[in-house]
Amino acid sequence: MKVVFQIFLFLFLGVQLSSCNQEPTLQKYFVNHQNDEGYVMVDLPASMFLSFNDELASADQEAIESVKKVSVLAYPLNGTNTANYETEVAILNKILSQEKYKLLMKIGNTTKGMRIAYLGEEKAIDEVVFFGNDGEKGFIVARVLGKKMNVGELMKLVGKLENGDIKLNLKQFEETLESLDEIES
Repeated sequence: MKVVFQIFLFLFLGVQLSSCNQEPTLQKYFVNHQNDEGYVMVDLPASMFLSFNDELASADQEAIESVKKVSVLAYPLNGTNTANYETEVAILNKILSQEKYKLLMKIGNTTKGMRIAYLGEEKAIDEVVFFGNDGEKGFIVARVLGKKMNVGELMKLVGKLENGDIKLNLKQFEETLESLDEIES
């Protein structure tokens, strides 16, 4: 009986240790840097900036409702943090190069560029990641979190935003930015 217990304990510990993923993740990166000096972090629920429009087709409404939250982490350059900027961009590039992030688009070069990737399946995306960096200005990473988001439907929504068919509720967004400015002052 004691041997069976030891075997069971050994197997349990083996499974637990092998299931621990030591790979860096974007979520861990956000958590580790959200309060760091030099970083700006903002979490926004989709309801804060998307207003529902009764005239939209049900597919558009579903696409809007599939977006739950947008998390943004920015690192503006200030002249004294260039070395750290380069290190952090390398870390983010390594994270976003992992196989689980499916690349949608990548433009630019090593000093200035943008990358859009996603997690999940094409018609059931859980997260869309926008990463932009500029060697003179800094970088920004935005995570659009949702449930079963569809890239095609989200791209159609972007077009409708540009046409004015969907209204952004910028008043609440502006109030949030103003309160952040007051905190920093």
